[in-house]
Parts: sequence; structure tokens; C-alpha cells
Amino acid sequence: MAVMSGTSVATAVASGTLAQLWSARPDADGADIRAAVACLGPRNGPVPPMIARDTFLAALDQTHATMMARASPAECGGLNYARLQGETIMNIGNGLPRLSNRGAARAAETGQTAILASGPAGCACGAPGGKCTCVESQDGANGFVYAIGTVEAECPSVAIEREMQALASTLLPESWESDTDVPTKPTEDRSWQYAVLSADKEMTRYIARQLTWRLTIEDIHVFVLRPRDPRDYDLLIDHLSRSKYPRLDGGTGKTKVRGKKKAGGEKKASDSMPSGPPIERPRDMDVVVGVAGSQTPDGIEVLVDQIFALNEPVAPERPSLAGLFAGDLDQLADNYGLKNEDRAYNYLKARYALSPENLNEMEKRKITAEYELAESPAIYSRLSGDNRRIVRVIYTFNKYKGSGLPHQIKYFVRVDVTDEFPFTVTPWQPYLSRGEDR
Repeated sequence: MAVMSGTSVATAVASGTLAQLWSARPDADGADIRAAVACLGPRNGPVPPMIARDTFLAALDQTHATMMARASPAECGGLNYARLQGETIMNIGNGLPRLSNRGAARAAETGQTAILASGPAGCACGAPGGKCTCVESQDGANGFVYAIGTVEAECPSVAIEREMQALASTLLPESWESDTDVPTKPTEDRSWQYAVLSADKEMTRYIARQLTWRLTIEDIHVFVLRPRDPRDYDLLIDHLSRSKYPRLDGGTGKTKVRGKKKAGGEKKASDSMPSGPPIERPRDMDVVVGVAGSQTPDGIEVLVDQIFALNEPVAPERPSLAGLFAGDLDQLADNYGLKNEDRAYNYLKARYALSPENLNEMEKRKITAEYELAESPAIYSRLSGDNRRIVRVIYTFNKYKGSGLPHQIKYFVRVDVTDEFPFTVTPWQPYLSRGEDR
């Protein structure tokens, strides 16, 4: 036994691993293998993505099917036309608006997968007629996800549903709070799910791994969550504890449910006791950071690296942007968190806190009291280059006096969105408009 490192031994291990996986799909060819490797995900700095058996074989099956569909379109619908261009990387081409053709150099340098984008000649993925169906075809996407939504769980089959009911009969207390006044099965109620799964996580973790975990945005099913670390299932369970239905009186939006359980842990509908005014629209209160995977019938797969609550304090005694301009930033964050500018918006809402100096200046100029956020364009910074992608988010505040033009004050923040975890390059500071904020 010996401990070895370096590309020489890594090449042998990776080649042997790919050879073993190739033997499971003898109909695939070399181009299929290269394309499947390119779909594994981007590098984390110098570290390449893991060659996970199930993920690789799924990518290989999809790649092989699409190549066969391109060869004989009459035999297959051809829903995905992604293909490998060149030898080992995909040609980005016009994938970065306002960044010239730096995309190909970036991919060659980092080994990241393609950024597929529509352009004058259509998507670079090779879809017939340029009609691309790739998830990555959104301008400015780079394979990372920084999304704000709501973590939810779903039973994928009747067997899992019955298994949870069996656990409930043993673990569930005599009463719990329903998440909503709307009549629903207990297995579809997030509060009931949390009560069961959190009662004894050592005992229920096996069933948590069988559930379909989603991130919904504005109650729309967008992502399917695949935690990289099995211990993250405990975090997913904890995120079910909060109600996604706010109430007009500031309450939790939950419904008290009392009484003895029926068989399988269910409650009688007559035992529901609504409290408070009617519920409002669902809230987006969770943040997921990860790497985008393939498109599935249930949504876009995300290899999750971080999950946290939106209201977690960013810095002690420092107000966050989300706290100062909640309603306006909520609208900016109504996105999938796939494009670079959207990831910048979401990062600033979830993580950015104003310094005391910034807050004092804004209070002195009465921005929070007399101004309103009018617009917030996100454009690529001049500091972007072959190695970094940097976005400027410009916040424009208007104060209206009479019927004339409003008085404007602008601030901006530079955010580096090159890697999976964005970070601030330039702190919040006044912005001098030079005709380039659009």
C-alpha cells in the first residue's frame, strides 16, 4: 500500500474507472464517453468533478441516445441536441454577452462544460434550425445554481407514502400544526412531514433519502435537489419546519390539528382548527447553491453544496439589503438563479449586508425614507476578463417631486460570479452614471 498523488497516478485511476464504466455500456463509443465526462460538471478550482457511477452512466445514456437521434431523427424525438465539439471541451462561442469570445478561452483554461447560448446563428449545441431545448441556453449561464425558493418534499410512490404513515403511527405525537388551511393529505403537508422525519432522524433518514426533494420558486417546481453529502438530508428535513404560507397578522400560517390519530397517522378533517386570516401566496425562504445537472421530468437536477435559510443573519448588527428593500429585492430574486446576473441578484439579497458607514450615509440622504428603488440593471463589469466574470448591479433610487423628473441617486456593487460561490469585489458605493448602466 502506498499514498500517491499527481496527474500521473490520477490518469491511471481515472482511465481505469472510465474503462470499467464503459464496459457497462459496450454500445457507446469514444465520443459518447468524452461527452459524458463533459456533463459531469465544472471544476471546483483545480479539482475536477467526481466520476460518480450513477451520474456518469445517466449522462452516458442520454448522450448516446441524442447522438443516435441525430443520426436517425425518425427513430427518436431528439429532445436534447447537446454534443461535444472539438476534442475535450465544448465550444462556448457566443455564450457570454458583452464579453466577446472569451468563453472558449475560459473553458479551455478551467475545463468547465459548455455555456450554450442562443445567438445570431442559433445555439452552439447543434439543434436543428437553432431551436435549442438545452437548459444551458440561457445567456450568461455557466452551470452553477444560486437560487432562492422553498425546499419541499414529495413521496415518489405509494409505497414510500405508506412507509411514512407507518412511521407516523409510531413516532408522531398526538398533535401537530398543519402548514395550511387547505385540506390536504398528511403526507403532502410539510409540517406533518417534518414532524415524522424529525422525530428520530437516525430512524427516519432512510426514508428521507427516498423522498423527492424539490426547490420550488413562486410555488413552481423548478429544481430536484441531490445533496452531495448524505448528512445534508438532515438539513433538508430542518427546512420543512417553517411554514411557507405567511398570514396577514404576521402569524405562521399554520392550522392547529388535535385529536387522536386514525390508522396510518392521519387526522380527521373535522379536527382541523383554522386560525387567523386567510393565507397569502407562498414565500420563497430557502437558498440553494450547487451545480446544475440534467433536465428531468421532475425539474432540473442540482448537485447541492450548500443550503441555508434566507433570514439567517449575514453579519451581527449589520442590516441586509433584503431587510431594507424587501419587496423590491423579492421581485429581482424571482428567477431560476442560473444566469450570472440572476446569481448576483440572489447572492446580494441572501448574503450582502451594509456597513455602518453605508447605512449612515443612506439615512443622512433619507434614501430609505423618501426614495424608492426604481430599477436595478446588472451588467458585466470592465473588470471582467479571460479569467473572471464580474457583474455590476446598479441600484437606482428615485425621489419624486411634483410632476417633473425624479431626483436620482445610484449605488452599485461588483459581484464575481465566476465560480460556484459568488463574492463581492467592490462594496456598496455611489455610482457615477457614464451612459453605460444599460
